[in-house]
Amino acid sequence: MPSEAPENGGDRQELRAISAANTERRRSSGKVTRRRRGDVTAEKISAEISVDILNEWCVRAGFDDAVDVYHADMSEEHLEVVHSRILTGKTLIAICTDCTDAFGMGADCRPVKRVSQPKLFGSVSAWWQRAGRAGRDFADEAEEICFVEPTHIDPETKKALATTGQLLPIQDPPVPQHLDDLPSLAKDAAVMRAGENEAPAARKMVDDELLALSAHGLARTACIRQLVLDYLQQPEKELLPTHSELYSSSRYVPDDRKMRCCTTCNPEPLPDLPNERKPPPSPVIPTLPGVMALQKALQVRLEEWRAEQWRTKWKGTNRAGRMGIDAFLSMQAIESVISNLKTIAHNIEQGDSRLSSFVNMRFKSEVLPELQVVVEDLLREDRERREQEREEVQRAAQQRAEEIRKKREAERM
Repeated sequence: MPSEAPENGGDRQELRAISAANTERRRSSGKVTRRRRGDVTAEKISAEISVDILNEWCVRAGFDDAVDVYHADMSEEHLEVVHSRILTGKTLIAICTDCTDAFGMGADCRPVKRVSQPKLFGSVSAWWQRAGRAGRDFADEAEEICFVEPTHIDPETKKALATTGQLLPIQDPPVPQHLDDLPSLAKDAAVMRAGENEAPAARKMVDDELLALSAHGLARTACIRQLVLDYLQQPEKELLPTHSELYSSSRYVPDDRKMRCCTTCNPEPLPDLPNERKPPPSPVIPTLPGVMALQKALQVRLEEWRAEQWRTKWKGTNRAGRMGIDAFLSMQAIESVISNLKTIAHNIEQGDSRLSSFVNMRFKSEVLPELQVVVEDLLREDRERREQEREEVQRAAQQRAEEIRKKREAERM
């Protein structure tokens, strides 16, 4: 693969794309350091529940005075204040849950020099869009960092990280003899799907193509940038305008400027994350009796509720656009609720379902309250059914005990 960054699209930042997160040694390429005034890191996450975790980490790291939370569910006034702090350099770390809804497609976020995505979620195109929030000023060099959860890391790499704290050495790939031999996310995803009737709900939160990209990033077998550009079918550089025509720059950029490309083309060792910076252990979630049966029942109920809401309510608002019913509630969101039912049930018992932490849709404020009612009704019905069964068992046991007592009394007489 080429050692220099391809010139066709997305050249504004280095893609430190894929480092391993949450391994036993807690290695991290996302080491937060206080940079010069104006350099902002945007933390892109998939759920509001992670906001609290990241915010607590920033406080422990001493960045509490320069960290702001920024996501679409917050008030316009709050977003405007945070946006102003980002532009003036008062905010060094912005924790965002949705780059499109919160920042906006054309938002002015030029001070952002780094985007960090603490986990894999969504598609390659969505990941690429989130990465594009850094380096909006072409005169600046920026970077994107994506972390990969242990569940998506192959055993051999896990072992290397646990024993050495580093990725496996880069192996020279065989020279491709034909075009079909070149690395391809689409081909890799097809191999991953082969023989699978239906992927587990947890994996559907991440597209197979993004999992394939992370595998290449960890093994450093192909240029990450080139894989993405090929997958998105970007035009060849000869067919594109010049950089000066494509991008806006605040100062002069030499035509021969060379920037780092990705962790495959420009590898670096993984630095240590100090023990005091590690997150606290995850809370223990109690078991949910009959969780598998509940998940099956909830899936049927949510799918029926979704169809009914679309027919009687959502469709008539004429706000769905090309997304259709998915603008209100996608099947991916339903799968997320189902796969996290145990945690959601525990949160409901604690008084806050945090349902918004597990789903992402355009009309959260309208959909989530009624969605939560559907989940709570199912849990309540299951609780009542189990309570009724316990009472029946107790009554049967009492009846048997009473019959035994009467029989013994009769025998004594």
